[in-house]
Amino acid sequence: YSAQPGLDEQTLYGGFALTDSAGPNCTAGFTAIRGGGSNGIAQWGILTAGHCPDTNQKIAASTYPLNTVQEHIGTYGDGQFMSSLDPYRDPSYRHGAGTAYSNVSGTADAVVGTNVGNVGRTRSTISYAKVEAVNVCSSGKCSLVLTNGTFTNNGDSGGPWVYGGRAVGIHTGTLDGKAVFSRVQRLMAALSVEVYLQP
Repeated sequence: YSAQPGLDEQTLYGGFALTDSAGPNCTAGFTAIRGGGSNGIAQWGILTAGHCPDTNQKIAASTYPLNTVQEHIGTYGDGQFMSSLDPYRDPSYRHGAGTAYSNVSGTADAVVGTNVGNVGRTRSTISYAKVEAVNVCSSGKCSLVLTNGTFTNNGDSGGPWVYGGRAVGIHTGTLDGKAVFSRVQRLMAALSVEVYLQP
């Protein structure tokens, strides 16, 4: 069952703050699905940064708790898949105050010179930056994309990076003051998940 964001605030989708008992700490990236498993039942959840807390988490748009299924920090970037039993989910991400959101129509790899947008819980609107380099390594994480963006803050980790309505990355942090993100297609392969796309 899918609900339009803004019509039902108990909806699983990206761009919202992740919180635990201590308060907000990271940002949800994209709604994702992990198929099969030993019981043959697909798991719904979100992609976020692997270095974000992996216990007692909840997405701000849902009352259902999140449970870490798998994380990867290394060759393919910095990401984790957290499952949720929330029956309401949507192939979109929130990118502004109120009910501003956009659907995710596909995935793409980052290309040097293109402008990509990022959403983080510390900002009230989407911000844009130019891709400067791909396949960057930093602090034991590789397959990273370096941008010229200097607008991200602590707490934006895990947030979505997009290009033309397509998911391209999960926010990882900064390198020399510039925003870097993990490539979503690499994380999908590492975590055996698919980003939930608009039909």
